[in-house]
Amino acid sequence: MPLAEAVQDKAQKLHLDLELARTRLKGSEERLSRAVEAYSEQRKQLDAIRDELDAAKRNVRRIQKQLPSETYAEEIDYDNRIETFRREVLAFRAERDQAEDDISSLLSDLSEATVKIRSDLESIFARRAKAFFAEGVRLVYDPRRERIGQGGRTFEFPAFEVELTSGSAVGEYIRRDEDDVSLSQREYIDLIFRMSLVEALGENNAGTFVVDGPEGSVDAVFARRAGELFSGVAASGSAMSVILACNVVAGDFIPYTLKNFRTTKAREDRTVNLMHLAAPTAALSNLRADYDSAVDEILGRTV
Repeated sequence: MPLAEAVQDKAQKLHLDLELARTRLKGSEERLSRAVEAYSEQRKQLDAIRDELDAAKRNVRRIQKQLPSETYAEEIDYDNRIETFRREVLAFRAERDQAEDDISSLLSDLSEATVKIRSDLESIFARRAKAFFAEGVRLVYDPRRERIGQGGRTFEFPAFEVELTSGSAVGEYIRRDEDDVSLSQREYIDLIFRMSLVEALGENNAGTFVVDGPEGSVDAVFARRAGELFSGVAASGSAMSVILACNVVAGDFIPYTLKNFRTTKAREDRTVNLMHLAAPTAALSNLRADYDSAVDEILGRTV
């Protein structure tokens, strides 16, 4: 292409760009003009409202001065009290707004931290739950929106739900409500979730998990599965420690909990016999030999 034609084409392109810029500028100027007009109109309306408010206040003061002196003094006192309450309400709202901002920031950090461990927590929970439940069990991340108190903002809280899949009926039935499961299922869902949380948050899976009365809600069959659940912590090589406080119960719970320790001494070394430490009850005072015999039998049993 000759130089003259190239220069002409470039000049035409620049001219078109200039025309487009002029069109855009004109449009911006028109929008600015309309915005200025709207602002001026709103300013006039605001000034008119202020004038009406000032006139109303002057009229109130004029009427108050016409009242008897005692009534006038009461009116002034009421006005002062109302103004005090108004300032207190404004101060409360400011404090509430600041508190809600702090809560929102805290929950944002908490949600971010929860998402980081979500995958590990769900995996650990699935592994632990499989040792106990006959049903399919799945941990589901399901944040909830709740309001703190009766008013104010709604916040999103990180939360998990558990799905149980029941195959006892035709087809599969997903249970997510606590009323759909038994007492032992509710308790062990809670225990397994807490255990998984300790393992997921602990450094190198380390931590200590304390359970009071884990044998109380399980039948003879699930007593064994519960023992397998807790003994599985040691078998998996986890650095987490589990402390169980339970009664002297017959059946498989205690033997299966201690199944990884094959000798009686090894099981005794991991047992704290509170009957030898605590103040004796009437039953223990009268039946100590029977209790000692039961403990010896339980700790001496292998599975």
